[in-house]
Amino acid sequence: MVKSNSPPDDDGDRDRLNRRRDYLADYQAKRTRDSRNIADGATSDRYRIRNPARRKRCKHDALAFLKSYTPEPFYLPFSDAHKSFIKDAERAAIDGGQVAVAMPRGSGKSVCLARILLWCGLYGHRLFPVIATAKGGHYKSILDSLKTLLRDNEAIRRDFPEVVYPFLEIRGGGSRVAGQHWDGKATNCEWTSELVKFAETPLTRKRGNSGVIIGGGGILGALRGLNYTLTTGEVLRPDLLLFDDVQTRESAESEGQTDKREQSVHDCLAMSGPAKPPAAFMACTVIAPNDLSDRTLSEKNEYWSSHRIKTLERLPDNLDDWENGYRDAWRSELLKEAPEGTARKYYVANREKLDAGAVHFWPELIDPGCESAIESAMRLLLKNR
Repeated sequence: MVKSNSPPDDDGDRDRLNRRRDYLADYQAKRTRDSRNIADGATSDRYRIRNPARRKRCKHDALAFLKSYTPEPFYLPFSDAHKSFIKDAERAAIDGGQVAVAMPRGSGKSVCLARILLWCGLYGHRLFPVIATAKGGHYKSILDSLKTLLRDNEAIRRDFPEVVYPFLEIRGGGSRVAGQHWDGKATNCEWTSELVKFAETPLTRKRGNSGVIIGGGGILGALRGLNYTLTTGEVLRPDLLLFDDVQTRESAESEGQTDKREQSVHDCLAMSGPAKPPAAFMACTVIAPNDLSDRTLSEKNEYWSSHRIKTLERLPDNLDDWENGYRDAWRSELLKEAPEGTARKYYVANREKLDAGAVHFWPELIDPGCESAIESAMRLLLKNR
């Protein structure tokens, strides 16, 4: 056997290894890019709207959307006051303007408002709708609840697949967000603690909700300067502001704090400039005379269209019977001088006389231990007198 005296071809081996490594890297990169291409199956079942009639029916009807897509929180029937409240928010979202509506606490207005925000985004009624809250952290809780609906709500997933599917694909965030594309074109969708941005794809453009941004902030925080810079360099400002009880009890009882919050509302409405003011809807509750809600709802405030919904739209005719007979029975019960349920029995026995003339905005809102919504409201009224 003849041995070769040639030196080993180290350069050749190194070149082969480098080519092999480059090939594997390119192969893996292509596999990664392909796995993040959400256009796969674009014309197949994945993006098919399962119930087009339902989606179409709710496009210009926010109340129908709440009932059809997110009925779980609304275990009591909607009152006429709720329907009016939702219709006012709907008109502001679609037609513009500034509308303020006062409703009692505990009436579900915050839950309604959050879902109206989602409705507005899914249908593309506004490109950059946001919600403003009294405290900075509260809007993040609202945003988290909307993310849960986008991720887990079956009806929304079935009827808005072009919005939901890209988010499901980027769960976990990181490089999956930046790498997601539609046949090579970035979708630019986002899912952060601050906002969600719908994907920009041929389907979302066709269906009218491409690149919608849903965000929010505290009324005294970054909301006043909120903006979003697109990949084109264009800077977007919110085009719909939903104010959700943007005062606290402490601020409502302080003229200085009320002045500050009122100025913040004005700043938010002015941040897009006079040529393109955002639409606005304020859901509020009057806590103290001349608080932020009271000022906004005042007839002297010519910038807001407003109205107030009271717990008792009309008080009972026979207030003396409440002040004396019912209150005495209730006080005896609270002091353990009479058995539990004494006040309720008194009310049942005298209901026709006690209820005469009274009108409650939500007859189904009955507190535990009470027989009717009117009794519940009158207990609160008597307690505060």
